[in-house]
Amino acid sequence: MTSHVMTDPRPAGRQEGAAGAPRRGMRGGLPTGPNHIVHAHVLGRATDRLLVQYGDVLAEDLVRGTVQQAYRELEATARLHTFLPVLAARVAEDRLRRLAREARTAAPATGAATTATVPAAATTALAA
Repeated sequence: MTSHVMTDPRPAGRQEGAAGAPRRGMRGGLPTGPNHIVHAHVLGRATDRLLVQYGDVLAEDLVRGTVQQAYRELEATARLHTFLPVLAARVAEDRLRRLAREARTAAPATGAATTATVPAAATTALAA
């Protein structure tokens, strides 16, 4: 027979384990590994937002590549992956803002098209 929450004689709150230490569901630790489904969803939404914001100035491939590159760079050294997609989106947005500013200032001077592509200098600037 199972006991009901209201009639159970055990004390409320966190229950003590055999050694007197509080029991925790995951042996005292928090999950720090990446949740790839959530990460892909968050990165996809961030990419869509950045495409709307910078799509008139920068090429779609450049925006998508910048987001993916920022994620891979941060993932390589991250010990905690929970907020990795949000951080990658912010890093990518900073890089895209800089590239868009450069493209906007260069376009009137040269009479070039308004959509920038990936120049060789930009790939090294993205790594900085």
